[in-house]
Amino acid sequence: MKDVPILALTLCALCSLPSAGSPLPKGGASPNDPANDPANDPLPAPTNPNGEDPWAELDRELGVLGRAQHGRDISSFGAVVRAFYSFSDADIATLGAEDLSGFAVDDVDMYYEVGQGDFFGRIQFDLSSGNAVLEDAYATMWVTHQARITVGQFKVPVLRSNTIDPERLAFKDRTVLGTLFDEWQVGAMFAYVDDLFGLWAAQTNGDNGQVSDSRTSVRAEVVSYESGAPLIEGSHGASEYLLMTIGAAYVNDNTGPDRDTIWGGDVAMSMGPYSAAAEWMDFDDGAGESFSQRIANLTLDGNSKPWSLTFGTLLADDWQALVRGQWLDDTADTQVYSFALNHFPNEGPVSWVLDVTNYDREGPDGVIFSVGVNVGLSRRLRIGNELY
Repeated sequence: MKDVPILALTLCALCSLPSAGSPLPKGGASPNDPANDPANDPLPAPTNPNGEDPWAELDRELGVLGRAQHGRDISSFGAVVRAFYSFSDADIATLGAEDLSGFAVDDVDMYYEVGQGDFFGRIQFDLSSGNAVLEDAYATMWVTHQARITVGQFKVPVLRSNTIDPERLAFKDRTVLGTLFDEWQVGAMFAYVDDLFGLWAAQTNGDNGQVSDSRTSVRAEVVSYESGAPLIEGSHGASEYLLMTIGAAYVNDNTGPDRDTIWGGDVAMSMGPYSAAAEWMDFDDGAGESFSQRIANLTLDGNSKPWSLTFGTLLADDWQALVRGQWLDDTADTQVYSFALNHFPNEGPVSWVLDVTNYDREGPDGVIFSVGVNVGLSRRLRIGNELY
């Protein structure tokens, strides 16, 4: 019976979701800008009667975002739900037991965020387990138009793949590296973002909580034209122009028995119907970790260099297809190959996902088939292409 009130709360939150066409705040702008409110947009919405320019609306929104101002108070709440049916008789999913065949709710995220002047706060709970698990609980203060400080519990931007909102995923799961850093840490972070450059430096508790030592995470990125490649998987809704983001990451974790250091980077681009992304990391001897990617149990070894490639294309305005390869460079020689097909039935925040993933390794391996749906938005405000 505990699922009933959770479902009711989720449906109420979904009813409050903003339109998917709401302008997204640009790079270093405060989320309280009047330019972020469609009601303050002095430009009439393009009618586009002949359908000659499918990107006209996005281009119009990018133009509006250039007129940023400070001082608007806002509040917003909503939710996102991701539910999937998965099937597999392979060892990677069954571990020698009964075949996998059933439904699972991967995400039920509910958020509330508020901005006043140069201050912004956000809380988010994940209810997919049947209990409310706190994820986001942070406050942000703008020091200048480009610089800000965040304190509380938040997801640290390390790679693009770990910071993409769940409803913007094209596959059932993130990349393996994105899954590794798909976690919330308690600490403080400084961020500086302008039109072409971004820097995020965070000091957090790490895996041992408030026990001695901490984790240092730094990400830097440069972008081309406006705010770079959109923070999505695929190219649905992206611009016809070449948009690219190049990032570098550094993580140093002193919370374990050794000083664990990880270097990494990523590149993402989109141009018209096409998209591509690559990421890689270099783990030192003590930086390996075992974890579960929902169904599959995987291990990233120390002294390894895992990497991935993703390519996608639009098949029509409301369909896209993507392929992905991942090479974990572990002792089991794990290689993960995935195909995803997405359908966007309307202009709202809804998408259908078909995912076929093959795990090729020395040990439990095989293919997992999944089909599911993403419904809702996990935030009203996005500051350019990053979270805070």
